[in-house]
Amino acid sequence: MSENISTFAPAKEKPSGFSLQYKVSWMSGLVSGLQNQLERFDSATHLKERVLDSSGTLFSFTHHPLTLYTLHSTPYTLHSTLYTLHSTLYTLNTIMTLFLTSSPTLGWGGDLNPANGFLDELRKALPDTLRCVMITSAPDDEEMTDRMAWEMREIFEHEGLPFDHYEVLDRRTQRYAARMIREANFIILCGGHVPTQNRFFRDINLSEKLKRYDGVIMSISAGSMNCADVVYASPELNGETTDVNYMRFMTGLGLTPINIMPHYQMAAGITLDGLPMWQILNTDSFGRPIYCLPDGSYFKINRLHAYLYGEAYLIRYGVKLQICKNDESKIIY
Repeated sequence: MSENISTFAPAKEKPSGFSLQYKVSWMSGLVSGLQNQLERFDSATHLKERVLDSSGTLFSFTHHPLTLYTLHSTPYTLHSTLYTLHSTLYTLNTIMTLFLTSSPTLGWGGDLNPANGFLDELRKALPDTLRCVMITSAPDDEEMTDRMAWEMREIFEHEGLPFDHYEVLDRRTQRYAARMIREANFIILCGGHVPTQNRFFRDINLSEKLKRYDGVIMSISAGSMNCADVVYASPELNGETTDVNYMRFMTGLGLTPINIMPHYQMAAGITLDGLPMWQILNTDSFGRPIYCLPDGSYFKINRLHAYLYGEAYLIRYGVKLQICKNDESKIIY
């Protein structure tokens, strides 16, 4: 992970060199090789345990602190390297501009939030003529979807960003999904209940339809969470923390390896089924690193980099660190 911190520094072009196809092929091979190394170290760790039970001579060797540290820390190091390589592969394959937000507005239905340069960055990324598709998080709730669609249109027009064409993708229009996405240059992924939205995305095969999309995507809350390759769906309804059938990790759109926890200014103090949310997040961070974003912070991801703007925290292996502050930006990959 890069530690470069700047104040909204302009992106630098990637140096010319090998072809994109060659880079992707080479990086994929490196990822595959590291995955094989991980399997070997896992086997070595298990072998160590068997050796300790059967050989007094090797017992003293494998209990040497340096040996134990190497056997246990190397898989974590390789996992970290794999995460970095996967991030690089996403960058190489990205042809769109993706804004992962907690909330893009000032409160519910308010104006677009200018904090941390969001409105300026969005204006720079959007084309002059907007052909927008808003994809709902509640495909069977027509009233809620229509209200969100009306509010979002009003918000953008109030900022001087009118839509030349505006459509809503839900259960009523899903048969036209391929045509709608093909003709759009701006897509909004709404917030809501992560698993419900995830099922709808799979119903319309959205990940496949977005593979050649080269416009702008603005995702909100649950929409941002579902953009990941492996989605982290933190429990949010009563009973989900204790439900053995609730899936906290599921397949997402595959647009980024980044998992976010939105609305962190509120989520940090929530208690669900008797468990504080910070404890749930700390435990789940052993499965995936989690980026916690308060409203007003966001990621901008394009062919060059994944940029983080504003206050943010990273929880990984049960440890939380603040990695960015308001009015700062940071390159994540």
